Amino acid sequence: MGKGGGPNLRRQKRKTIIKSEDQRQEDTILATKKGSRRNENLRHEEKRREELQNNMEAVKLASCHEKLAHQFIEAERAFSDTETYLVKAKPYLHQSLKHSLKK
Repeated sequence: MGKGGGPNLRRQKRKTIIKSEDQRQEDTILATKKGSRRNENLRHEEKRREELQNNMEAVKLASCHEKLAHQFIEAERAFSDTETYLVKAKPYLHQSLKHSLKK
């Protein structure tokens, strides 16, 4: 019984090592493909999050715009009401002022 096991065993070991190296390369290629798919999925997810964020901001802006439009309409009504009141009150105010100046 010698050590090493003979030439056939060495050849088998070499094939196993070569096969393992090929398998490692294939595993590396598969991992790279999986990694690139994973990166692609992450980019897609990032893009989707960004679009959702933009949509949420657009909704907020639209809501603010609507609130401002309502406030503007209310301000116009208040101004119109004040203007109407002043037009109606002008003769009385004018008369009252004249009366108070006479005294």
